[in-house]
Amino acid sequence: MPAERRRAPPTISFRARSTIGSDRYKDIDFILKDLKSCSSRLRAAVDSFSDELRILERLFYKSKNQHRMALFFKRVSEIRRYGQRFIELDVSGRVDLLGASFVGLTSVEDSKALRKPWTWLPSKPYVFFVQERLKSCSTLVCKMRERLAKAYRHFSLAMQSGAFIQLVILFSAICSRISTLLAEIEEIVKQGTSICDRLLVIHDPMCNHEPRIQEVHQESPVGQEVPRHLIVEPDALEGLGDSVHRPVSTCASDNATQTSVPRSIALVTLLEMRITPPLASANVVAGVEHTQVAVEKSDNQAVKPVTTSTKKSKLLKKKKRDEIDDIFGF
Repeated sequence: MPAERRRAPPTISFRARSTIGSDRYKDIDFILKDLKSCSSRLRAAVDSFSDELRILERLFYKSKNQHRMALFFKRVSEIRRYGQRFIELDVSGRVDLLGASFVGLTSVEDSKALRKPWTWLPSKPYVFFVQERLKSCSTLVCKMRERLAKAYRHFSLAMQSGAFIQLVILFSAICSRISTLLAEIEEIVKQGTSICDRLLVIHDPMCNHEPRIQEVHQESPVGQEVPRHLIVEPDALEGLGDSVHRPVSTCASDNATQTSVPRSIALVTLLEMRITPPLASANVVAGVEHTQVAVEKSDNQAVKPVTTSTKKSKLLKKKKRDEIDDIFGF
């Protein structure tokens, strides 16, 4: 068995009632009242869960030899394994022992002593241990309910075949019943976790029992500015790169607004310098070529046209004549 489920609880130490301020007595009375209600509800729900699990165990061992290779039977073994893990946690025993510690008991065997008024307060390490066990139980219950939902869908599909329909219906009914009980147990466990929080606040009003939450907020503060070396400069070919908003300091905001416009203008002029020379040269060359051909046609109409390069002939072939050219004779 893993060490997490076999971990021994810390020794229960008590804090006398006289060491607590009288203004806290009323709060502890309300906490103890809620704890007794939570303990009784949790005990009843866990007892019903144990009954359903015993029925499942009986059906499991009765049909193990015949259906051990069936797909639906693997779901049954998975539910059985999760149920055993839940019983091993013994959450109802932890909550009962927490209530017994208010009267100075380390066991719940003497039920009459539990009716006495509280004279002690359980120590902070033990309350923290019970709270951690309840949170682990809540995680296990959520996981088990997810597996039960998948198993129920699998049983519903197995009913369509009609094979071993009675056994499949029994397993689906037990699965539905256990899921209903786990929903109630999850609600009670959350109530027990809140009760432990209230007890820890009485021990430490500054709420120093939650260092993990504070560390998380310190590690990832909201609104933290991104380091400057992590900001990637915009590409030179994108003219809209400077318009993207970036968090800057207030002292440098005016300078940034003044320099953003000249920088964008400089980028535009740089692009024009890179693009315009090739286009201009191409236009000039094209104009020279057209003029040469026109002169040759006008001067030497009877002479055959001068042979040009293959690239010029391709350009002349691709040129299409339209109706205006036909009218004016071009």
